[in-house]
Amino acid sequence: MAKAPGISAGITEIPKQTEEQRPITHHNVADMSAEDLRQLLHELQIRQTKLDVQNEKLRRARVEDYIFSPTGQLTLDTPGKIVEANLRAATLVGIDRDKLIGQPFIRFVAQDSQDIFHWHCQKVLKTGVRQSCEMQLQKKSGAPHWVYLESLAVENESGLATHWQTVLLDISEQKRTEGALRLAKFSMERAADAVYWIDQQARILDVNEAATLMLGYSKDELCAMTVHDLNPDFQKDKWPEFWAETQRCGTVVLETVHQAKNGRLIPVEVSVNYLFYEGKEYHCAFVRDITERRQAEEALGANERLLNNILENIPSFVFATDRQHRYILLSDDLARFYGKPKEELLGKTHHYVFPKNVADAIQATNEQIMISGVSQQLEEVVESPVGGIPRALSTNKSPLRDEKGQTYGISGIATDITEHKRLEAQFRQAQKMDAVGRLAGGVAHDFNNLLTIINGYSALLIDQLSQEDPRHEMAVETLKAGERAGELTKQLLAFSRKQVLLAQPLNFNDSLRLISSMLSRLLGEEVTLTMDLAPDLWLINGDKGQLNQVTMNLAINARDAMPNGGNLTITTRNLSVTPEWLDHYKMMPQGDYVHVSVHDTGHGMSPETLSHLFEPFFTTKEVGQGTGLGLATVYGIVKQSQGYIFTDSALDQGTTFHLYYPRVIAAAAVAPTLPIGHKKGSEHLLIVEDQDSVRALILQALKQDGYRVIEAASGEDALRKVSALSEPIQALITDVIMPHMSGLVLAERLRVTCPNIRVLFMSGYVDPSQSAFLDEPTAAFIQKPFLPDDLARHLRNLLDKSIVPER
Repeated sequence: MAKAPGISAGITEIPKQTEEQRPITHHNVADMSAEDLRQLLHELQIRQTKLDVQNEKLRRARVEDYIFSPTGQLTLDTPGKIVEANLRAATLVGIDRDKLIGQPFIRFVAQDSQDIFHWHCQKVLKTGVRQSCEMQLQKKSGAPHWVYLESLAVENESGLATHWQTVLLDISEQKRTEGALRLAKFSMERAADAVYWIDQQARILDVNEAATLMLGYSKDELCAMTVHDLNPDFQKDKWPEFWAETQRCGTVVLETVHQAKNGRLIPVEVSVNYLFYEGKEYHCAFVRDITERRQAEEALGANERLLNNILENIPSFVFATDRQHRYILLSDDLARFYGKPKEELLGKTHHYVFPKNVADAIQATNEQIMISGVSQQLEEVVESPVGGIPRALSTNKSPLRDEKGQTYGISGIATDITEHKRLEAQFRQAQKMDAVGRLAGGVAHDFNNLLTIINGYSALLIDQLSQEDPRHEMAVETLKAGERAGELTKQLLAFSRKQVLLAQPLNFNDSLRLISSMLSRLLGEEVTLTMDLAPDLWLINGDKGQLNQVTMNLAINARDAMPNGGNLTITTRNLSVTPEWLDHYKMMPQGDYVHVSVHDTGHGMSPETLSHLFEPFFTTKEVGQGTGLGLATVYGIVKQSQGYIFTDSALDQGTTFHLYYPRVIAAAAVAPTLPIGHKKGSEHLLIVEDQDSVRALILQALKQDGYRVIEAASGEDALRKVSALSEPIQALITDVIMPHMSGLVLAERLRVTCPNIRVLFMSGYVDPSQSAFLDEPTAAFIQKPFLPDDLARHLRNLLDKSIVPER
């Protein structure tokens, strides 16, 4: 019969030492006397008593070992009820030991393990061989827990199992460890990173699937390799040092390269962990392919280099500040504007570079943008921290937002528009001057027509009346007033650049010398005139009379600015304009110029006065002291001469006018003069003038001089009358500006049928862009208002002019 595990198979009945004291045999007993037998029986009784005591002690020890054994022990009958159980078994089942006896053991088996237990029972009772299994027990409270069962059936003399004994071991912790190991293995196999187990000799012991996919080797191939096979740059003699470093630090992270099976070098990040497991040392290395990260880093680096390149070269102030108004980015131009290194400015606020009031205002605006989340376009004038020079800035500021849409700062770009503002002001001034010029030209045109009539008839009356006639004096005074009015219109035309200039190459020094005596008388004794004239002054192209007018007007303006006397200095110089010089006057093209400066020591002008300086009728003089056309005339003549004029002035510091005339390469010309008198004539003339009164005046004057005259009120009327004539026309006298058909078009039409016709153009003003007719040998021009004698001289000179035929 088999013995149950954990239970003594029997108790030793007689200790060996007792048996050895006196051996008892049948032979000995037969030879004993009665007394000896009594003595022997007494000894045997004593021995039996001692043996019983020893057996009881041994039984109790065996029971205590069973009850208090750290291993759970049960005795079950064949149906599976608990016959006997120790304390540990009761603890594992989760019930008191006295309540456990008589309970079917299956009641304490977890539902998922009951089939396992039934199969275990059958094998124990049928085979008579020790059987084992693992299953879960379920306590009344708590989760199921794992136990290990080892059972053996106890048979009677007939070989039938009467009961069976079972040992229970708590293996819950072992199961948890196994689960954790399986999970770790599962995680390792499915990890996105490659995982390597490496021993102290750098040999690869195990890898996961990610390692094979990354490098293209099989698992067996990798496990036959070393670390040095994967990383060709890792020197073998450095391995012990590296191993010691991982021992000391526990974990080492590095970036290196691994060589794939196809030879490709893969950038990787390796996290090496030192482990001590079951008496041995290992490395567990997690390897991540960082190719994409390297590419992203390179792209980011390229973007950063691009951004830095832009920030270094963009001609604007680029910046970004955080929530506390500290600079987190700024361009090189802005750093130069602040006059500090970029590295010094990063992390600083506006208070580091601006006065408190300016910095507070800037930060208040930025705070408003961050709160509202709305961009702003600003134009502001800021004094440069370097030199305190005011600069006009156009700034666009926008809120910076993170990935959650939360505002964390301000970004902006500011453009220095100081020069733009200056040019814009100049453009507005030019537009204003052009508009006023157009108005002045239009007024002068109509006014000159009226003056032609007034002055013309006054001159005719003077010729017809004797000096004793009272009306003669009236006509003379009328003519004087008309001529003075004509001077005003000339100034208006000069300003509006609508007069016809008789431009020719000349030396400005010659003009100044001719009028120097007149200038001295004009300035008076209290003003000292100084002329500093360049000896080799270049030639310019201009109308001598108009350029003299410029000098006279500037001298008068200087005299009036020095009521208590002073100095007037006129200087001439040759000047070659370079790009560096153009930083001051950007609208002038490069080239050679004659520079004329007129400087006085007068009271100077305010910026407000300077902004209106060349406007017609603008004056700072008292009523009746000036017309306000002097400087306007200067401006117009200089501009019409293709020149430039600028003014430097400040209150109590005098004024300097700078005039720049383009240089011409030519010989100085001598202007032709008209004869003093005039001849009468008999040529056949055509007069075309849309103003009836002007036409009537011209008709009467020319008829008095003996000319045969046909008149027309328009170009169309003139063409009709000419076509009906049998006799050719020798000369056409026509207004330039007329409705429907201009005098220029009319002359061109007539030259088709009358190629030798002479043309005398008349006008109150002529647009310089339409003055090409002055270069024609068969044409001449007379400015309105004119007197009949002036008309007769111009006409006679034109008719008598010799024309060299073209070959």
